[in-house]
Amino acid sequence: MKHRMENGKLKKITTTDRPSGWMDLPAYKQENRAWMKRSADISLRVLDVLDEKKMTQTELAQLMNVSRQYVSRILRGSENLTLETISKLEDVLDVTLINIVEEEPTATVNVEQKT
Repeated sequence: MKHRMENGKLKKITTTDRPSGWMDLPAYKQENRAWMKRSADISLRVLDVLDEKKMTQTELAQLMNVSRQYVSRILRGSENLTLETISKLEDVLDVTLINIVEEEPTATVNVEQKT
């Protein structure tokens, strides 16, 4: 009798109506390569700053008023960061993570030569 119950539980756990989607992961990574690279760069910078400041993920989460799990996702580089989140990180850590360079508008003049 016990054997039948275990088989029933195992079948219930292992069968599902929907596919797991694990085969879609490479395509997802390919399509989102640009923001994932930038997110990873930011996460490495944040990890360096946390180390310099001897700050924990929990302390960072408290200062940002977010969960520790969210900070963990940021630090894994797997979170598509919003400008709001980046701004909070910059304020709390007192660093610049993204630098926007403003350029003077340049005027171009096209001169046609008469021949």
